[in-house]
Amino acid sequence: MFDEDTGSDDIVGEGTCTLAELCAKGGFDGNLDIKHKDSVAGTVHFITSFGDKEKAPNADEGQKVEE
Repeated sequence: MFDEDTGSDDIVGEGTCTLAELCAKGGFDGNLDIKHKDSVAGTVHFITSFGDKEKAPNADEGQKVEE
């Protein structure tokens, strides 16, 4: 995570998870610890999903691009 300064964005925290965590069961829905200077500074709720977008429960309806 970065702050938004004009000219330079500074790292204010980092969170990590494994690719296996992101992909298990078709996605991930959970909290990740955000650390700053080796201490937990907070959490972020992170959601991923993988699969057929047309069948996803949150698929954007009416947003299809015509070719």
